[in-house]
Amino acid sequence: MLAHADQSYWPVRRAAGYILKQAGLHVTSFAAYSNAKGKRHVTVETAIEWARLSPSVWQRARRLADDGRFALYIHAEDARHAIPPEVFGKERRPRPTSYILSDEQICRIIQLAAQSGYRTLRRETYHTSFGR
Repeated sequence: MLAHADQSYWPVRRAAGYILKQAGLHVTSFAAYSNAKGKRHVTVETAIEWARLSPSVWQRARRLADDGRFALYIHAEDARHAIPPEVFGKERRPRPTSYILSDEQICRIIQLAAQSGYRTLRRETYHTSFGR
């Protein structure tokens, strides 16, 4: 049942403009995992169990989110499909904190750029590119 739903899911998502690389692998893998377990419908337990196969928490969250979108799609036709909650957190990684250089650090980078490279225009190019 899930393998059939998996095949109908992709044309709809692609028609909506999504490029599905990793998500495609996740949903196909989940459908195969569920079928191997003898499950005919998406269950929260199976989805979480399958997502736990990933080594990192972020990957688990991503897999579960991909599975959740798939479950939402097939839930529209059959309410017996459960939509898994975000038990591993959000699927997006937080942005790293920006590092702001001091004026002294910027001057040091410009000075080092002027000394780098061979005796070509590379030194002047770097100095000009990084300069103010």
